[in-house]
Amino acid sequence: MSTLALKDSFALPVPPLFSWRDMLSYFFFRLIPGVEVIEGQALRQAVRLPRSSAMIEVKPVPATKALGVRVFSAREVERDVIAARLRRQFDLDAPMRKVNERLKQHSALGLLVKARPGLRVPGAFDPYLLAMRAILGQQVSVKGATTLTARLVERYGERAAPPNEDGLWPHTLFPAPERLAGETIEGLGMPGKRAATLARLAGFAADGGFSALESDPAPLKTLEALPGIGPWTAHYVGLRALHLRDAFPSSDLGLRYAAGDFSGAVPSAKELEEMSRAWSPYRGHAAIHLWASLHTETQGAKGG
Repeated sequence: MSTLALKDSFALPVPPLFSWRDMLSYFFFRLIPGVEVIEGQALRQAVRLPRSSAMIEVKPVPATKALGVRVFSAREVERDVIAARLRRQFDLDAPMRKVNERLKQHSALGLLVKARPGLRVPGAFDPYLLAMRAILGQQVSVKGATTLTARLVERYGERAAPPNEDGLWPHTLFPAPERLAGETIEGLGMPGKRAATLARLAGFAADGGFSALESDPAPLKTLEALPGIGPWTAHYVGLRALHLRDAFPSSDLGLRYAAGDFSGAVPSAKELEEMSRAWSPYRGHAAIHLWASLHTETQGAKGG
């Protein structure tokens, strides 16, 4: 197999109140085997671009307020497209001062914000991939979702050419939506209805559904209208893939357990939904802080 050449490298400036350590920690427990790896301080991803595929490495540039980006591909790449996607993935445009000021008004959340003032919403380079991972995470742990996702990638993914340098790199591209649309997905060890939801969501992506969500006045309702996608999945995708800052998957067991640490008892989904109104319009950021407060091995009882 031929190797990929370095086609572009650039610095991505980061704003104040940005923590690469917190961002990397969140991704670490949710890496998609074969598609994403972390080596040292570098996050490396095998990604699909509009006209090609690529390996992208992102890591801090020492003594600067920037992330260094390297792109390996067999073809020339569009820097503006990659930079825009990375800005969304790392939530670089979040109004963090407003977010922190709002969440600090809640005494317990204020302590979490003080511990991680630069914690932003970890997003996704590809909203379709994130949404598929969310489906695989329905009703299972983070570890369980990773196992299911690894099986999907192994069975339906596409072998990716490696970069022309040593080190730990991804080796597989996540299955393209066109590959899974209408497919009878089997052998993953999950309910047939959920497998059918994966195929439908792939069809939605193949038809340009995620691009259309960017201008949709009610994207969560559009997602929930898809069979097999309920409020938890829609809000999770809205939060991490669409950066809807007030999205809040209140039925998530991890969020409920985390909220129980400061409310005295684990709230019901309805009680947590009511509690979260005080954090609007940044409930999604509150969710990230709550997940981050859990023990790292059990972050999120559901497997987002």
